[in-house]
Amino acid sequence: MNYLKHITLLTILFLVSCSSTEVTIPTTTPPEASATPTTTATVPPPTATATPTATPPIEITKQAIPEVDSFEPGTYLVYPEEIEDGYALTFIKSDASIKVTRAFPLIFEFYSVEASIIQGVSPDGRYYAYLSGHEGDWMSDYDLDEEYELQLNIVSLRDQSIVAEFSLLSDSFPANFLEYAQNHQDQFESEFEQHTPESIAQGLFYAFKAGMGTFQWSPNGRYLAFAGQMEGLSSDLYVFDVANRSVRRLTSGPEQIQSIKWSPDGQQIAHASTNVFGSGSAYTNHIASLDGSRVISFPDHWIRWGGWLNNNQYLAYNKSTGAGNNHLILCDTIEGNARAIWPRQFSSVSYLDSRNLLLVNLPYPEFTELEAGIYLVDPLTEEYSRIADGEYWSVQALDREDYLLVLEQMDEGIYLLSADYKIEKISEKIGWTSASPDNELIAIYDYKNDVGLDIYWIDDQTTRPIIKGEVRDFDWLPDSSGFFLEIGESFCLHDLISGSTIEVDDSIEYFGFPPYSKFVEIE
Repeated sequence: MNYLKHITLLTILFLVSCSSTEVTIPTTTPPEASATPTTTATVPPPTATATPTATPPIEITKQAIPEVDSFEPGTYLVYPEEIEDGYALTFIKSDASIKVTRAFPLIFEFYSVEASIIQGVSPDGRYYAYLSGHEGDWMSDYDLDEEYELQLNIVSLRDQSIVAEFSLLSDSFPANFLEYAQNHQDQFESEFEQHTPESIAQGLFYAFKAGMGTFQWSPNGRYLAFAGQMEGLSSDLYVFDVANRSVRRLTSGPEQIQSIKWSPDGQQIAHASTNVFGSGSAYTNHIASLDGSRVISFPDHWIRWGGWLNNNQYLAYNKSTGAGNNHLILCDTIEGNARAIWPRQFSSVSYLDSRNLLLVNLPYPEFTELEAGIYLVDPLTEEYSRIADGEYWSVQALDREDYLLVLEQMDEGIYLLSADYKIEKISEKIGWTSASPDNELIAIYDYKNDVGLDIYWIDDQTTRPIIKGEVRDFDWLPDSSGFFLEIGESFCLHDLISGSTIEVDDSIEYFGFPPYSKFVEIE
């Protein structure tokens, strides 16, 4: 699904520059009155449901896929495969014509190994970045006598040659944390309950470790933005240019980087930083330009997550426990400011790029003054209106002329929200949905009853049963002509044009949805 159209589970954290301009985020409540449409849609009875036909048992073709050593131009699905000494990268061409495998020391034991591996593959499939060494076990105690080594490695996926390798730690690591704590002890009275130099050094060490290993390739695959500590106490934002094999430092702030997100055009990098890692800790958001000419800081201390709406607008929010997400803060890189456009809780938010509007799902009426439903929010005026009532499990943006959203209502079924704010029920199934990249098709799977996978054609308003039985994972091809999926123990490719289902692999457990797999375009 297009990331710009559906922002639900995003982590966009990172660092600060000494020359950053601080911007105060207002918390003015948007006006209750709205110039946007006031019609509120209600859920119709199930009579509008498209009735699926009986689903025949799926016929899976056992087809040996040639394994070759070099890439052909085209689209590939890449995912990690566990091998004896660690992991390998498996590339399957989108037509299942060839398979390419690359084995490296793909071991990075931090949070999810598989997700860490996939983030190292460049979008053009040319390079792979990974970490090696040791910067201390997770949540280990601060130890001045420990010998630490952490290295960033970049290799070519074409010929497996080494492109670059360099240390991410300074010569004074980790003693520099204690030295800094002794000289700046008064700065941390609010961050640490026991602000002794030793406890402050331990806290800085935790925050540093939580963000180290964070890196992301630019959309064009030329640059790798990463967190490094080579030149100072804190981890700072660096960029490696594979074209000329150079490294540039973009920021030099006092806090520890947590994560990174490139703008769609690859010219800016959103990031956040903190010196205190843990539940409820304060983060500062920043946006740095690739050329190093500008760094903007947005120090709203509870906003951790976010995603780019377009090349100049970054939407940040906080992920709270129990009641869901709260507050939407719009950071404008042209104006250099940030403002609250939805200062209340929500479950998910979708962006309609063609209309420059947000659709906010509010399923928790007990936590706000508003009623549950889908709200249309204008990010320019901050005006909003409820266009659909009810509590929805999830929503996905379609951004078509005729339909705006796919809605999933708990124990009720699947609905479409039209451009004139009417709701049509398209399935009685209770499960997950996935809109195709071209917004023409909707995959519907009933995970509650394991009754199979349907495809709903929006233009024809027809439902075609595709697969009977358990579907474990699902991923659309970028051109919407088919999808990869797990059927029972088989990892398969289904072609919607021919109707064929080919078993891609039966020897591994496929790691499933992103961030455990992704598509790359290889020229």
